[in-house]
Amino acid sequence: MKIKTSILALSVALAAGFSQAEVTISGDMTGAAKYDDRGSSNEDGIYIDGTVALDGKYQINGINGDVIWRASAGLNNASGGSEFNDWVSLKDAYVGLSGSYGVARVGRMMMPSYDAQDQLFTDTGLGSYAGDYGLGQGVRVNNMVRYDSPSLAGFNVSAAYAFKDYADDGDGDGTTYDVAAKYKIAGLQLDGTYQKRNGVTDEVTYGSVTNNNTFDSETYYGG
Repeated sequence: MKIKTSILALSVALAAGFSQAEVTISGDMTGAAKYDDRGSSNEDGIYIDGTVALDGKYQINGINGDVIWRASAGLNNASGGSEFNDWVSLKDAYVGLSGSYGVARVGRMMMPSYDAQDQLFTDTGLGSYAGDYGLGQGVRVNNMVRYDSPSLAGFNVSAAYAFKDYADDGDGDGTTYDVAAKYKIAGLQLDGTYQKRNGVTDEVTYGSVTNNNTFDSETYYGG
């Protein structure tokens, strides 16, 4: 997992005055005990799925706004592995600035396209809309720079750029551009997003021959 930028970003944030930061611990957890009687083969266990997050915020003299940072981990033992790394995964890891000008962040986080649609479709997210090549549901991207504007009369825009060697999913090693615009007033919300990925690699089979094809992809969405 390549998280050099994320680690560097968090190191800078922590070194800048962790002891003076306002730190919030949050998270969620769901779980259940299961017993499955399959005759001669029974399956049982305790299953958990959740997130634990640390959020920090503090002011530095001379900066208009707050320095913010976040580090979160996912907890899920559905894979059945017995090692700690089998059921703990890194989610967000970023540092940024937040003020009247909006929020600017660098590190590991989700693309604006997913965040915009997640507000409309919650757990389904981009999964069924981005197709095979868009960075959709649950995908955090390493080495990203992202900006979110403040809301103006219900309208705001977000933009992100991800450097090479960003993804966990093995789909490619190119760069990504992502823009999302949202308008929300009363009970009405309108979203429009655009994402371009350069250097996507996909395994394509023609008859009995399998080759890796590399190409650029574009994903548009309106909801």
